[in-house]
Amino acid sequence: MKNIDDPIFYVLRGEIEYINDISMVIFFITAVTLLPGSELIIKNSFLNEQLTTFINILGRMGADISVEQTGEFNGRGVGKIQIRYAGRLTGIDIEKKGLIDAANAVPFLAVAAACAEGETNFKGIDSLVPSNPDIVKAISINFEKLDFSLSTQNDRFKIKGSGPGRFRIGYDDTERCTEVIIIVNSDFPEESVTLRSFGDHMTTISLYLIPLVCYRNVIIEREEREYMRYAEFHDILNSVLRRRNTNTFFLIGFMGSGKSSTGVLLAEKMGYSFIDLDEMIRKKAGKTIARIFEEEGEEAFRKMESETLFSLRDKDMDNAVIACGGGAPCSEKNLRFMQQSGLLIWFDASAQTLFNRIKNQKGRPLAKEYRHFENLYKDRTLFYKTADIQINTENLPQEEIVEIIQQIF
Repeated sequence: MKNIDDPIFYVLRGEIEYINDISMVIFFITAVTLLPGSELIIKNSFLNEQLTTFINILGRMGADISVEQTGEFNGRGVGKIQIRYAGRLTGIDIEKKGLIDAANAVPFLAVAAACAEGETNFKGIDSLVPSNPDIVKAISINFEKLDFSLSTQNDRFKIKGSGPGRFRIGYDDTERCTEVIIIVNSDFPEESVTLRSFGDHMTTISLYLIPLVCYRNVIIEREEREYMRYAEFHDILNSVLRRRNTNTFFLIGFMGSGKSSTGVLLAEKMGYSFIDLDEMIRKKAGKTIARIFEEEGEEAFRKMESETLFSLRDKDMDNAVIACGGGAPCSEKNLRFMQQSGLLIWFDASAQTLFNRIKNQKGRPLAKEYRHFENLYKDRTLFYKTADIQINTENLPQEEIVEIIQQIF
C-alpha cells in the first residue's frame, strides 16, 4: 500500500451570520452533510423553491437538515438553516421534476451521490441539457477524471457511491488517498486532477467539495476561478473549516473485531497511550461487564459507558488509541463526542466471522445466540459506517492491521 503523507481530515463547525449567494448556502449544506462531526448554522439565508427542493432531496438520502423561516426581505423568505452530519447518505431515485426544480444544485447532488452508499438515479437528466448544458458536461468529464462510477442510460445518470468509510482498506473498490489541497496556480503536484466548470458558477463552487470529502488533489485553474462571483466565499469557508484531531484514534466495531488486542499493539508501535473503555468501566464498577448486565441491566451499563467516555479529558486523549465497546458509538451523544475529539477507525468483518471468534468466550452477554447477534450487528453497522477509516479485518493478522494504520498516518 502506498504511504499517505499527513492526511488532513476536515470538519465544518460554527455559525454563519449571512450568505447572499444561494450557491454558497448549497455548498455548506452539502459539505456538512458529508463531513463526519460537522455541525453548522446558517442564519439569515434566503429561502426559495430551488433550495427547498435540494434540501428535501438530501433529506431523503438521510441528511439531517432543519429550516426555520424567520422573516421576509423584499418579498423573499429568510430563515435559519441548521445542518448536522448524520452518517453516510444512501442512494435514491431523483425524479425528473426534482431535477428541474433543483437544476442548478445538480453538481452538488452528484458529489453527494458519489459519497453515498448505493446507487443514485438522476432521472430525466436530459431535461437539463437545453438550459444547463455545461452542468451535465462538467459532471460527465469531471467524474471520469475522478474515477467515480457514473453511467448514462437513456435519459438518466446513474452514480454508484463509494459506500461507507472515506478510507476503505481491504475491499474491492479503489482506494482514494492523497493529501487534501486546492491548487489555484501553476505549481501542480503529481497525482492531482484538473477539474473544469465550463463557466458554470454552481459547478465551480461544487468543485471545492472534492478535496474536502474525497481525498484528491484538485486543481482549479485560474480561469475557472474567474466565475466565482463572490470573493467572500473563501473567507466564509476559512471561518468555519477546521482540521480534525488526528492524534486520537477511537477504535470501533462489533464484538470480536479485535479492537482491544489490536489497539494495544497499535499504541505500542505509534508511541501512543492505550485506553480501553470497557476496562475503565470494569475498574470503576468493581465487576465484570457480564455481571453489570446481569445485575443492573444494559441500560445501566450504557449510562456507565457514556459517563466513562465523557470523563476523558483532552490530555487523556492526546496521542491515544481508545478501544470502544461495540455499542459505544451507537448513541448520538457518544458518537458526536468521538467525532469532535478524534478519528473513528472501524474494524469490520462479517457477522459470522465475528460470532465464530467469540461464541465460546465467557463474559459476552450479547453473544449467546447467532440470530440475535446478527440482528444486533446489522443495527450497529449503521453507526459504524460513520467512521473515517474502515478496515476489513476478515483475514488480516493484527500486525498487518497496525501496519495499514501506520502507513496512513
